[in-house]
Amino acid sequence: APRLVYIQKNPGRLTGLVSRSVEIDPRTPLGQLMAAGHDELNMADPKVLRAAVQFLKDQVPSEHFALDVWGHGGAWRGLARDDGSRDELGVADGELADALAGLQVDVLSFDACLMSSEEVAEVGAKLEASWMVGSEESETAGGWDYTAVLAKVEGLYRTQVEATAEAVNAKMKELSPFF
Repeated sequence: APRLVYIQKNPGRLTGLVSRSVEIDPRTPLGQLMAAGHDELNMADPKVLRAAVQFLKDQVPSEHFALDVWGHGGAWRGLARDDGSRDELGVADGELADALAGLQVDVLSFDACLMSSEEVAEVGAKLEASWMVGSEESETAGGWDYTAVLAKVEGLYRTQVEATAEAVNAKMKELSPFF
């Protein structure tokens, strides 16, 4: 059965990231799109992006959500060119914004060339994303070094936990004469 892979903060620990996968239920909109395409999805179709994000949000509820779109990019023209359909997820024509409208996306990132343009940033602002990550230049064919990127994200969790622990310890020390 088809599966969708995601990365999340390790629910069993205060720090750390884990990758998991979830089986795609054929009764969901994403599963129906998979069936209609004989397990082949048009990755440039805004309905596919929306169904995948909604499916993941339903299956793995979380306080925050980061979406990374990987593939070829062309700034305002679009991104994520699908090899089968030769279609592209449009930016200027509103396809990207429409696909994600109403879905909370805190971090919108693009591992694709030229996606740090004003037009793409306007989409991020319209979606009320807290952060947008992209390159204004061409990127290497291999894309980002996700091992390094995820190590940085994991470090942010660790820093947050350590800062919280230091604040609690300082407050306990301050209040110790009263106990």
